[in-house]
Amino acid sequence: YNLEPCEDPGTPRFGWHTGISFGIGDSLVFSCNTGYRLKGAREIWCLGGGRRMWSAPLPRCVAECGSTVSNSEGVLLSPNYPLNYDNSHECVYSIQVETGKGINVSASTFQLAQGDILKVYDGGDSAAAVLGTFTGSTMLGLVLTSTSNHLWLEFYSDQEHTAGGFRLSYSRSGTRPSLQFLAFDTEASHDILEVWDGPAENEMSLREVSGSLLPEGIHSTLNVVTIQFQTDFYITKSGFAIDFS
Repeated sequence: YNLEPCEDPGTPRFGWHTGISFGIGDSLVFSCNTGYRLKGAREIWCLGGGRRMWSAPLPRCVAECGSTVSNSEGVLLSPNYPLNYDNSHECVYSIQVETGKGINVSASTFQLAQGDILKVYDGGDSAAAVLGTFTGSTMLGLVLTSTSNHLWLEFYSDQEHTAGGFRLSYSRSGTRPSLQFLAFDTEASHDILEVWDGPAENEMSLREVSGSLLPEGIHSTLNVVTIQFQTDFYITKSGFAIDFS
């Protein structure tokens, strides 16, 4: 009787445990699949005494409303996934990867009811430019790419119908571009090359050059560089050659 083990507590759906022994003093450690959060005790022990029992109930792996992630790759899930999400949700998902990288995000599952939307912003909050607004199954087959190391996603469900929701995969992408000038000759002060860090609307100019001196290399702090070349109506020159990596 003293050697009688605890009963097998089972395994949470969308998760697993390490540990194979259920004897007194043995422990099990639980983890969840990517995109799910463990709710309950991460580690439980088989207790002795008159009745063998575990120190805590079996934990659950849940897909919650919103998350903040900073791994180089991962998964975002709608609430309750793969079951239908509930009505009246307002969920925020924030992704941040290392500086100088971008983020790719795509949907392996995407089904929202009419009136429910997922909005994706190209930055760290809802003040950033909108990459897309999606409902129904409109995000399937697309790959969205950020221009910085942040993405901000907002999921809204109304008070009507629900659906199966979404499973999004994200990964970091790209490196910081570098430009090296191989040749440069433009009309000084009139024919101008300007290099922007990211899209031009960010208003972050890295360099403005003209004339015949070979410019030094330019290094972006983002994963996108915009080059704008503007000439006037008069003298022309041989122009420029740029190597980028």
